[in-house]
Amino acid sequence: MHSKERLLFFILPLAAIVIFVVLVFTGAFAYEGGNRLDHSSVGYSFSNNYLSDLGRLKTVSGVTNTVPFYCFNGALIILSAVFSFYFLLSLIHISEPTRPRLISYAVFCLK
Repeated sequence: MHSKERLLFFILPLAAIVIFVVLVFTGAFAYEGGNRLDHSSVGYSFSNNYLSDLGRLKTVSGVTNTVPFYCFNGALIILSAVFSFYFLLSLIHISEPTRPRLISYAVFCLK
């Protein structure tokens, strides 16, 4: 049972975070360019671009932004799906009848 819990509560969220970071950096490296201050700049700048610029279909300069669009939005979808699943499983795990102290603590925290 411990290996299943470790997979669900540690490895799965960690893998989702790693996938998110890898996809965001891939999108940032594939970003064609442009930011709010300089529309003619080349590439993605972590100090001048918003992170959500990666999720746009067109860059600020008007260039098609296909690869960063799919990388960033796919990363958000994966992360939100995994953490929604994680949250639901943690609620089910806490509400198991073999853990009466954890249940009372969880109910106390939810109040």
